[in-house]
This record gives sequence, structure tokens and C-alpha cells, in this order.
Amino acid sequence: MFVRVAKDICPRCVQEIEQEFLKCHDYLRDHPGATVIEIHEGTGVSIKQIEEFVKEGRFQFARGEHLDYSCERCGRRIKKGRFCNVCKKELFQEFSQLTDETNEEPESPRPWGPTRGFVIWERRQQQMDE
Repeated sequence: MFVRVAKDICPRCVQEIEQEFLKCHDYLRDHPGATVIEIHEGTGVSIKQIEEFVKEGRFQFARGEHLDYSCERCGRRIKKGRFCNVCKKELFQEFSQLTDETNEEPESPRPWGPTRGFVIWERRQQQMDE
């Protein structure tokens, strides 16, 4: 069986992570509704790793009402995605402001001077004649 991972992890580490997942899986099977902290205390698997399993959706069999993890921006506890609703709203507003700023009218081109580019043309013609 091949394991596809998006991160650069050696095969031995992948195997260790899978062993940790199986510990958590078995614990959740025996203790449905356990929280991340309870799984950590019952298995010894790090909270960070358990939260990673939850983010990846690897505990789909479990009732997820107690499985949550930290928002990547502010640290609030969330159940899905990368950001809490407050941070999503703030990020959307910031993004909207940035796009509004880039969609503003560009500076108007400089008005043509009295030469209207003829100076460059004349120099070029002179160089070609020489």
C-alpha cells in the first residue's frame, strides 16, 4: 500500500504517525465523544498531532461534536476549515479592501508635451542616416 502525503515525511515517520492515528482511532472507538485533550491523555499522542488528524478529516467515523482544533489566525477553537468565522470575516474585509485599492482608476497618462515624441523619432532618424 502506498501512502500519499503532501509533506516531506520519511517512510519511517509516516509509519509512526499511522501508529499514533491507530491509537487515537481505537481510543475514540472505545470512548465515543472524547475531546482532543481526553484523547491526548488516554493515548499519549500530542495534541498537535491529534488536531492534525481532525483537520485532515481522519476521524469521520466519530461523532465530531467534541473534536476541534485551533484557528490558524487567532487560536479560537473551531470544528472545520482553517479559520474561525470572526477571522474569516476580517480576512474577507482585508482582502476586499486590497482588491478595491487595486481596482482604483490608474493614474492618467502624462499629457503629451509640445514634442509629442518627435524628439525621439528625430534622434532615431539621425542615427540611421549617419
